[in-house]
Amino acid sequence: MLRTVAVNLKPDGVFVGICAPPVGESDLPQFEDLSNEIADRKRELLRMELKYRTDDTCEGLIVDFRAFDEYGEATVAFTAFHLAKETYEVAAKRAGMEGRLEWMPVTLSEEVRAEISRRGQDELFEDWEYELGPHFGVVVIHKT
Repeated sequence: MLRTVAVNLKPDGVFVGICAPPVGESDLPQFEDLSNEIADRKRELLRMELKYRTDDTCEGLIVDFRAFDEYGEATVAFTAFHLAKETYEVAAKRAGMEGRLEWMPVTLSEEVRAEISRRGQDELFEDWEYELGPHFGVVVIHKT
């Protein structure tokens, strides 16, 4: 994917991507434990099941996801890969993106937090650990 991005960007171009949260290789075990613990507690509330696991074939974590309808039947299921941030950084360089790579912090604005509270969904976000395990990451890669 990043090779295609690099080919299509101007020399001074910038790529902004949304991906799995940036977690370093050495922090993956802690992130796996935290994510599984939060997912287990929120399973009924969210009607979904997340299971993070390691595998020798993946440079990061494998994530198994299942969503359930109101009757408890699985309606969506897929497996995704949560790569270590170093994997993204190496891939960007190999693709020809030689510029600066930045992981942007993910935060919820006061306006968004107020809306979550207004909807009575505070419980959904009480375990949102931005430093340890946000739901997504934002990466900015400069081509040169």
